[in-house]
Amino acid sequence: MAELYNSAAPKKAVNLSINSDLLRKTRELNINLSASLERALKEELSKREAAM
Repeated sequence: MAELYNSAAPKKAVNLSINSDLLRKTRELNINLSASLERALKEELSKREAAM
C-alpha cells in the first residue's frame, strides 16, 4: 500500500479558524494543536482512500 502522504515533508505555517471555546479548553489541557490536527487529517485521509 502506498503512503498516504510524505511524512518527511517540511512543516508549513497556516492560519485556521476554530471555535474559541474549543481552543480555550484545548489550551487549558496543553493539547498540541498541530499534532492533533495532523493525526485527525491522517485518519480522514485513510478513510477517504479506503472508500475509493
